[in-house]
Amino acid sequence: MALTLLTKPPHSYIYTLINSFRQQRGPQVVLNSLMKGLGELKIEYILNPNKMSDTAIVLQNTNALRLAINLKKQGKIKALFAGPNIVITPKDADNILENPLIDKIIVPSQWVKDFYSSLSPIIKNKIFLWAAGVDDPGEPKPINERDTILIYQKNGSIELLNRLVESLKLKSYQVEIITYGKYKQEDYFSKLKQTKLAIFLTQSESQGIAQQEAWIRDVPTLVWNPGKWQYNEYSWQDKKISSPYLTDACGTFFTSIEEFDIKLIKMLNNLSAYTPRQYALNNFTHKKSAQNFLKIINFSEI
Repeated sequence: MALTLLTKPPHSYIYTLINSFRQQRGPQVVLNSLMKGLGELKIEYILNPNKMSDTAIVLQNTNALRLAINLKKQGKIKALFAGPNIVITPKDADNILENPLIDKIIVPSQWVKDFYSSLSPIIKNKIFLWAAGVDDPGEPKPINERDTILIYQKNGSIELLNRLVESLKLKSYQVEIITYGKYKQEDYFSKLKQTKLAIFLTQSESQGIAQQEAWIRDVPTLVWNPGKWQYNEYSWQDKKISSPYLTDACGTFFTSIEEFDIKLIKMLNNLSAYTPRQYALNNFTHKKSAQNFLKIINFSEI
């Protein structure tokens, strides 16, 4: 695989092909993370170039991917990578991910790979996992100096939210609530500074960036896990569907209000046993993420 040279030494450029995209936080965070990570590694890149290189990486937008496929058909692109924010299912956009001209498909987590593979077995061996990184704000306040419990409400039921709030207040805990799509990013980060434990109410996460933003601030998480994702006529079950990267280092799951009460007390009585910040530093910095990305596209082998 060769990369087009401009005015820099060989192998110094990665070209990314990305058309305009509706402003959603997830795809924008992914793009920003990759650019920051490549910057830290001192690897130069061009975003949306007028002229394609031998290698095209389409992070998002089906129109951009169709253009890249057409260019590869013409011999103007030699290696084509697609993902992780192209489609919701591999059957979307006229089965675009099944196009044989795509060399590798990038998805954000294992359950997404399993789901894609179940619908389109022909792409199973072309799918690779890659998680974007998050900003490191620096060493946080010690956990014993924080006094709130934060609930991150994405799409749990109002009934579940109310029952958790009631349970926490009966135990005299100070509760803060962040509602997905209705908060400013700086408000979330500000609340995390005072948070000793974050509770996430989300039916599914392809990666879980907001959770990783909590972990890197050394906030352990208690995550509701319904175990099933539904999208139109499609559904998928997975034991980590609401937090694909959750480990014992950064928290645990709960599935019912009864289990919530038990695990809440257990976690709060043993917060020092969790090491979410170290876990995030080892796995979800921009630099680490970019290094993993370069391995997928075989950049180290060029």
